[in-house]
Amino acid sequence: MSKLYPRLLPDESKRRFDFMLTADLDELEKAPAQSERAYYAASGGVRVRREELAYLRQRLEQVAKENGYPDRPSTLQLNDFDRGVARLLHSGCDMAPGEASQRSVWAFLAMVLVPHLCVWRFPPPRGERLRTGKTGGAVDRYRGDDLTRHALARLWWRAHLLHEPRKPDPYHLLPVLGEGAFDQIFARRTLAANAKLVRSIVRVEASSLSRDIATTDVIIDVAKRFLRMTAFIDLEWVDDVELDEIVRDQRRIAVQSLSEIRDERRGQRSNEQSVRVLHGIVTVEATWSGTPAAVDLIAVLVDDRRQVRSNADFVFYNQRSSADSSVQLIDAPAEEPGRASKTLRLELSSMPSDVDAVVVLLSSDGGSLERVQGLRLLVASRASGAPVERRVDERITSSAAAVLVLRREGLGWVSDAVTNLFPGGLAEAAKFHGVAVD
Repeated sequence: MSKLYPRLLPDESKRRFDFMLTADLDELEKAPAQSERAYYAASGGVRVRREELAYLRQRLEQVAKENGYPDRPSTLQLNDFDRGVARLLHSGCDMAPGEASQRSVWAFLAMVLVPHLCVWRFPPPRGERLRTGKTGGAVDRYRGDDLTRHALARLWWRAHLLHEPRKPDPYHLLPVLGEGAFDQIFARRTLAANAKLVRSIVRVEASSLSRDIATTDVIIDVAKRFLRMTAFIDLEWVDDVELDEIVRDQRRIAVQSLSEIRDERRGQRSNEQSVRVLHGIVTVEATWSGTPAAVDLIAVLVDDRRQVRSNADFVFYNQRSSADSSVQLIDAPAEEPGRASKTLRLELSSMPSDVDAVVVLLSSDGGSLERVQGLRLLVASRASGAPVERRVDERITSSAAAVLVLRREGLGWVSDAVTNLFPGGLAEAAKFHGVAVD
């Protein structure tokens, strides 16, 4: 019979949440790992014993210590921590899916049993604020309002979706996709509801030799194709072998389509003179006709999964520097009368080795960016001579868009002109790159 876990009452959940936003790791570690403001479901299993909860806490702490706790972890350590916790929660908690779907259960585990580990894994904003909220997405990470983003719940469900009990290692699919790639599946609820299809997508990705296109981009395209397909075709009855063939065929089409798009963009870049810099200082200046408040210039430091390492990698008007100061938003008045400007300064020689690219975004509070007159982007480098103007698409119908990517290539960096729209504005752009946002 499955285990029933404590569920945190709403008022206690709010109190604990407020505490987690301000307490340091040492305070959280010493906080009581039990609460009188918790309750159990009346039926559906047997109540987990206090000793079992203590043992679970001990094992979770061990996984964290193996991956750097309490020091700031690397991206590799975070990935290993997530995979270890996913195995542990799913194999060791004896929790039924019905119990795992309860937000109050995960609120107890994250905010009472191991709050220090959740804050270590997803540090709260500690002062920086995004325009859309004041808690940097911590509500989802700790309290569990959205289980697809919860520090622990997302890992249990990931293990549950990928679990293959007949294999020697039932969790052998967990390392195949990184956080960003799996989120593209998990966030699409209709797709994630079909565990059989999810396992097939990940199995095919694990066996695919082609790595010309980023895995996350492939998964996004494949996920969209199956969302369209499953609206008309029921794949539940298809056996695993045939389903893998269907997925493999859709992946081949996706890779071919993405390759054509990449080649087209490379052709555009060759016409626009890609800018190569070697260990130099680069400035990216956005200028437009109007007031300085009309447009915001943002930089996002991302790893090879195109995800931030933490919220500190999101440089914007309310957090004007990355943690290591390699990227800064600086004040530089426009030289032309009637025009406004904002400038990013990037010291590429000081960029952390696990930062693979810097995505440059534009955002506007006044509606779509196409309303901004004379929007231009200039990329300048002391190592590359005169500034190069990067074309900004005049048909940006969203209030936020990625317009430039500076990425590593060999020993240098190359700038790519892009147009990735975010209809949901700055908040959607931040979430897309892994920034915790309310």
